[in-house]
Amino acid sequence: MSIIYLIDPEYQNFYNNELFNLKSKLNRDNTLDPYVRLKSKVESLGHQIITADLFFNLDTKTISNSSIHYTSIGGSLYKKMMSLNHNNIHYDNYIIFEPPIVNNKSYLDINNLSNIFNSIYTHNTNGFQSEKIKKLYWPQPNANLSNYDFSNRLNRIALINSKHSPLLHKLYNLKYFGKSELYSYRLKSYLQNNFIDLYGGKWGKFFDIHSIWPAYLINFHSIKKRYFGPVGSKLDILKKYNFCLCIENQAINGYITEKIFDAFFSGSIPIYLGAPDINEYIPSNLFINIKDYHDVNHAIDYCLKMPQKDLVEYRKRIRQYLQSNHYKQYETSLENIILGLHNES
Repeated sequence: MSIIYLIDPEYQNFYNNELFNLKSKLNRDNTLDPYVRLKSKVESLGHQIITADLFFNLDTKTISNSSIHYTSIGGSLYKKMMSLNHNNIHYDNYIIFEPPIVNNKSYLDINNLSNIFNSIYTHNTNGFQSEKIKKLYWPQPNANLSNYDFSNRLNRIALINSKHSPLLHKLYNLKYFGKSELYSYRLKSYLQNNFIDLYGGKWGKFFDIHSIWPAYLINFHSIKKRYFGPVGSKLDILKKYNFCLCIENQAINGYITEKIFDAFFSGSIPIYLGAPDINEYIPSNLFINIKDYHDVNHAIDYCLKMPQKDLVEYRKRIRQYLQSNHYKQYETSLENIILGLHNES
């Protein structure tokens, strides 16, 4: 019996196998590389992998003669598939990428999801009794160290984030899951320190839905002073700076996203705030942890005065880390999740 893997993206932009297309305009900074490598691995085992929307194009004979393994990365096509009552569809994994401040629906529904899926992958597994709840390591691309050019770097801090109103997110998530949002801290840090340069979408738009944010409206003219607009490639920006301000959307255990890795890939040293337990996952000598200082300004002051030899040592350690087995738990995360239940079968 043949095996078909279905990956269900949260956004329809990735339908029709666009999730596996390195040439896609959605593949900013090679973020689709983990999915392309997954596809290559699956096909090397003699199996097939497609985005879940294409399941409905399969003929009845193919479905009947196949063992079908479904994984959701935020998509909900499983609901339609379950209504078809095919007994050869295995609902393997549900992966929760977003934190509760962005979309808490999956967290509130986690008991129901556990009744459907063999495994639920999330950032923080504390407090869950079910063995189905497993730690998610944010999938990362193969480390490209070609950006490690340290000539003509600015001794300043880059901050790359789109504008997101914490008030809007709280209104959207009526049953707000936690109070540890960091959107406000991110903006406050930028406004307090003249050595931070801001990049990202929406900051220059005075009127849009994410302008429902008093701190943004009051400080709009101050924000624009060092705002350099949206970016096509984060890495192209970060490799111009000695340091990068990496502040997650929310401070919850285990929630470590691409932000710190983007800094690593570019040779920019991360100034980090987010997961309280980050030292359990990323070696502490690879980044500046704001929690170790009185506030973000003290951390930045330390960085800007950092001797050249210390900069070199940080970058050397980061480069070694990206070539280590420790990093591979992020690099091979998707392959471990998707193929872990029935690898080589």
